[in-house]
Amino acid sequence: MEHGKIITRQGNVITAKDIKEYNLPKSRHQAFMELINLNDYREGILVESI
Repeated sequence: MEHGKIITRQGNVITAKDIKEYNLPKSRHQAFMELINLNDYREGILVESI
């Protein structure tokens, strides 16, 4: 997860952010739970690992 990206889309605008910007917990389960509760998730979110 330390090298992953969060890809969001709002209309025609696509943005890539480092996962580190979200300050997620180290537990993958807790990180997942936080990701699905983000406002970005409702608009469209994709987690990419590098």
